[in-house]
Amino acid sequence: MPTQNNVTAKRSTTAAAADERLTLTVGGKTHSDWTRVTVAADFLTPAGQWQLDLGISGASLPAEVCEGARAVLSAGRDVLMTGLIDDINHAVLRGQHILTLTGRDEAAVLVDCSAPIFTEQKMTLQEVIARIVRPLGISKISIRADSATAPPRNSPSNRATPPGVR
Repeated sequence: MPTQNNVTAKRSTTAAAADERLTLTVGGKTHSDWTRVTVAADFLTPAGQWQLDLGISGASLPAEVCEGARAVLSAGRDVLMTGLIDDINHAVLRGQHILTLTGRDEAAVLVDCSAPIFTEQKMTLQEVIARIVRPLGISKISIRADSATAPPRNSPSNRATPPGVR
């Protein structure tokens, strides 16, 4: 038989469970009604990743939820990771419409940059900054160089002179 204390305990347990929900905050709005959650992050993983599924019925996707949007994944009040939404997929199955959001933490930018980004030669420093640095969200840039272009590959300033040779 429910007593006042039992009802209060049940409500506080339900409230505690709600406070520990996994949430994704994008554009200042928090989303939390997931049908499936996958989070992979540990010390040996170079970039944490997450995948969240949401069953929707004719609802439109909020404008702030888009590929490349900044996202904060939290469990209750604890931030698990901050990063970007990498991919948004819609799947229409028998009687279901499933929205899948996939993202990675901010270390993913470093992982992505470890691969060759460009193969052009003779790019100026300004071109490198415009094509590689600024798209990563880096806006405070200070250039301290005599020249904005690198010397040609076989120029005297690029060759190492063995010790004792003039």
